[in-house]
Amino acid sequence: MNSKLYIIGILVFALSFLSSVQPTQAVGVPYGGPILMSYECTCSGGWFVLTYDYLTKMPVPLVFQFGASMLHANYNIFVPTVQTTGAYVTGGVCLLASLDCGGFATQGTISPAPGVGTGGI
Repeated sequence: MNSKLYIIGILVFALSFLSSVQPTQAVGVPYGGPILMSYECTCSGGWFVLTYDYLTKMPVPLVFQFGASMLHANYNIFVPTVQTTGAYVTGGVCLLASLDCGGFATQGTISPAPGVGTGGI
């Protein structure tokens, strides 16, 4: 009799635990493809990263902002031709000293979650 109660208790615990686990959700607009070019945003910090997006078949100008964007292995966000996959949130700017700290708006800023992952060189 006690073994039946024990098994029922384990099942109830397992079901309550599994029902409380939530899947990770991406924050932002997903994208993926090779990096076309990247350079430092000398006045605003971070890096401008132009990525070709396979889904939209268009270049996507993004900003990787240190402290706000998440970078996963292989950490090659600054290398042209490297494959990337990630998500971005709308808004972002890259300011350059060569333009008297003027710059241009981008399509977005690489998000903190899930961030961006890169392939090897």
